[in-house]
Amino acid sequence: MMESNRGDVKVVDVKCTKLKSKFESLYASFHVSISVDSADMKRAIELFMAAESWPMGVFVKRFFKQKMTAKLRICTFNCRSVKSSISEVKRLCNRHDVVLLQEHWLLPHDISSLNDIHSEFLSVGLSAVDTSKDILVGRPYGTKRHLLRVYIL
Repeated sequence: MMESNRGDVKVVDVKCTKLKSKFESLYASFHVSISVDSADMKRAIELFMAAESWPMGVFVKRFFKQKMTAKLRICTFNCRSVKSSISEVKRLCNRHDVVLLQEHWLLPHDISSLNDIHSEFLSVGLSAVDTSKDILVGRPYGTKRHLLRVYIL
């Protein structure tokens, strides 16, 4: 690790990589990565983007990493009893980020079992069955539950 001072900015590390130029006989291109403490970031950008910081004839352009353009993958599935379609739901979880389930037919005390279908998913939703009385009220069908992939950063 290289440590030096350039102006009032402490440079922690420098990496230089030669890039393939479109017209290599006319010019050479390099990617220079300079690591500094976060407290020095603004001053470092001002200093290293200034023309007088580089030899005469050197063109410097700031480089930005491209943002991730990952697409959110969503699907919907009518289970007609999730207990009989666990393998299909697991397969959907492997291919999608959000899985919208209809007709899961689970009672309120069974609903948390959806959290065990796939380790990367969390379920949210309700059961349409009222279990507050001795007799079940409501239809076990017509209910919705959503499985959401959990990303830990």
